[in-house]
Amino acid sequence: MQNFSLQKNKGKKIGEFNTLIPYLRKHKIALLFGSIFTIFTNVIALYSPLILKQIIDFLQEKASKEVILEQVWIFLGIAFISGVFKFAMRQTTVVVSRKIEFEFLNDYLKHLQSLPISFFNKNRTGDLMALGTNDLSSVRNVLGPGIMYTTNTLVTFCTALYFMIGISSTLTFFALLPFPLMSILTWSLIRVNHKNTALKQEQFGRINSTAQENLSGIRVIKAYVQEALEIQKFDKLSFDYLKKNMAVTIVSGGMHAGLAFLTALGFCGILWVGGKMVITGEITLGSFVAFNTYLTMLVWPMIAFGWVMNIFQQGYTSLGRINKVLHTIPDEENVTEKLDKNSPIDIEFKNVSFGYEPNETVLQNINLKLPAGTSLGIVGKIGSGKTSLVNLLSRLYEVGEGEILLNGKNIQSYTLKDVREIIGCVLQETFLFSDSIANNIRFGVPDEQMDKVLETAELSQLKENIDEFPMKFETILGERGITLSGGQKQRTAIARALIKQPKVLILDDSLSAVDTQTEDEILKGLKKVMESRTTLIVAHRISTVQNCDKIIVIEEGKISEEGTHEELLNLGGTYFEFHERQLLQEELVETE
Repeated sequence: MQNFSLQKNKGKKIGEFNTLIPYLRKHKIALLFGSIFTIFTNVIALYSPLILKQIIDFLQEKASKEVILEQVWIFLGIAFISGVFKFAMRQTTVVVSRKIEFEFLNDYLKHLQSLPISFFNKNRTGDLMALGTNDLSSVRNVLGPGIMYTTNTLVTFCTALYFMIGISSTLTFFALLPFPLMSILTWSLIRVNHKNTALKQEQFGRINSTAQENLSGIRVIKAYVQEALEIQKFDKLSFDYLKKNMAVTIVSGGMHAGLAFLTALGFCGILWVGGKMVITGEITLGSFVAFNTYLTMLVWPMIAFGWVMNIFQQGYTSLGRINKVLHTIPDEENVTEKLDKNSPIDIEFKNVSFGYEPNETVLQNINLKLPAGTSLGIVGKIGSGKTSLVNLLSRLYEVGEGEILLNGKNIQSYTLKDVREIIGCVLQETFLFSDSIANNIRFGVPDEQMDKVLETAELSQLKENIDEFPMKFETILGERGITLSGGQKQRTAIARALIKQPKVLILDDSLSAVDTQTEDEILKGLKKVMESRTTLIVAHRISTVQNCDKIIVIEEGKISEEGTHEELLNLGGTYFEFHERQLLQEELVETE
């Protein structure tokens, strides 16, 4: 079984945000300009209180109208320039965050495509979708508002503090008294909210999975009249999400309220001490107004600090969830051979054993040789390991013990891409995309001409049915190919495999949904195709495999019988019993 684990970094704990470093480096110039614009925006805006101070002092001194008007124009000019830089700041930083979101999402999807099937067996589709939407949005908030407001807060705080000390160091001391309490409050509540946010994000993943399953299985739900039950289940999940969301909101709200209260206490102290200083003439009224304006400017950074910390905390939690996927890697490929895709393929299973879990055995000691151009029929009861056997050949899973040889070389010595390119596989569960029938058939070779599409459709006995549709092969299918019947889906999948002109053809119970007459016609059409290809056919019907060069019977993960159709009948074992049972079933159908 494919083994994958969290990627390690020489035993050191990796910071979750380290994942973003390559993206930040790529856009470092834009981020640098964004930071510069942020600094200019705040520094220029912080000159406004000084102009306001001068205007008030001039008014007290009964300065001329022209002098006051000049200060007003300067005030308006500063406001305009600050606005221009603020616009530039948002256009650079926020746009960069959107670009990184776009690149990160593409890389996330690309990574998902590279993971083994065993990963998707253990992770729900809805959870993976939630990571690429809701969690990624939280990460983007770190890169956009998070970075922008962090810079904004630091620059405003430092610059305003500088001007405040210049006006009065005594007033500044009293203004900063609540700040230690504000810091303790912020960090304490952020630690509480970290766990709450993780629980909220996990619950959102459950909701997403349930919604996805409900929409995909809507026909089953309606067929069994279970709409009310599913609505009830979803309502409970949504209510749990509401409670977890409220837990986050309550803590965040408490943090903002606490910061606002402590800030108000600071203002009360400033009004008391500063009022006395104005009365005693230690500072002018203009200086006092300017000081209070700077203090007001500090209020937003302090409240924003809590908000920004909340953004970073949510982003950290979400990125941690995403990193569990990004750090999950398949076993490294040990490629030592180049696969000749033009030559016929010999297949050999040597002492192959396999299990989906470490202590589980699905296939045991499989030994099998299949020369190039020959066909193998595989029969057995449900759950005996037939599909597992062919899945190992296409390397959807890796062997646990033993080896599979292609042309005498271990299959793992070739790249996954090379192995899968020579295989045309019709899976047990037929999946078709919401696209035209023609595009579904040429999925493996998107540039293939229409005449090849028609040719393979003819071989799979599909063309006659599709020609009856108004749009013929340009008919757009519903989700999972719902427009077509079960037999038409299977025949579309067969055409999709044949158009690749594979060297190895795998048909995994791919004729189960067609009647015996259609099956016979399809097999006749495939006979010529199979002559130059190594073919494996998994089936429950004996009629599907009886003309194969070799047939094996799998029981409890082991090959119990092996031979041609006639040899196995003469053996009088399990294959013979299958054959007799199916003959009896056919006779019963005919008598009805």
